Amino acid sequence: MAGTGVPPINIEGTADWSSLSRMMNSKGIQFSKARTAGTSVKVFTNTPADYRQLVALLESIKRPFFTYQLKEDRMDQRVIRGLRERCQSMTSKRIGEPRHRRRPWFSS
Repeated sequence: MAGTGVPPINIEGTADWSSLSRMMNSKGIQFSKARTAGTSVKVFTNTPADYRQLVALLESIKRPFFTYQLKEDRMDQRVIRGLRERCQSMTSKRIGEPRHRRRPWFSS
């Protein structure tokens, strides 16, 4: 990452980089740097908005690329104690078992 928190986008093929660069400039997509990495071009965009615009452009022209997801678009994943037991009881509820099972230590 280029210090902005925006992941780089690896665009396959270096042969027509100049035409792709012109398309990016015409759409107003700004990038801080682009460098070749093997058979691909690694592009560092300035802002998350530029990142999203470039991804949309590459998808619209069906250009193969690889990137990581923006941190702000990721879902938070947290573990809550006891959630597993609750999820199992909700799953068992869907397959027809009673909602509250009697615990063996309770008397009826």
